[in-house]
Amino acid sequence: MEFFLEISVIIVITTIVAGMLRWLKQPLIIGYIFTGILLGPAFLDLVRSGDTLEIFSHIGIALLLFTVGLNIDPKILKKVGKVSLITGVGQVIFTSAIGYFIGILLGFSIVASLYIAVALTFSSTIIIMKLLSDKNET
Repeated sequence: MEFFLEISVIIVITTIVAGMLRWLKQPLIIGYIFTGILLGPAFLDLVRSGDTLEIFSHIGIALLLFTVGLNIDPKILKKVGKVSLITGVGQVIFTSAIGYFIGILLGFSIVASLYIAVALTFSSTIIIMKLLSDKNET
C-alpha cells in the first residue's frame, strides 16, 4: 500500500474507533491500542510499511509528551514534590522489576529484559498520565 494511503487509512479508522469509544465513554487509549491490533498483521494487515509505523510512533510520543507537559502545573508540583518523587521512584522500580522478570520468564536475554523493563517503565507512566487527563476531559 502506498505511504500516504496507509496514513490516510490509519487516520480514518482511528477516528472512527475513537468516535465510537467517546460515545461509549471509554478511554481513547483503548481505541488506539485496538486500532493498532486491528490494522496490524494479526487481523487486517493493512500497515506493512516500517516507515509509516516509525513516523506515527515518533509523532504520537511527541504529541503525548507535549500534552502531559501542558497539564503540569509547577505550583502544584512544588506542593506535592516530595510525595510525587517518592511515588514516582517507587513506580519506576516496581514496573522495571516486573518488566525485567517477565522478560526473563519469556526467555529473553538479560540485556533484552532490561530493555523491556525500561520500555515498560516509560510507557506505563505515560499511559497512566493519558488516562488521567482523558478522565478529566469527559
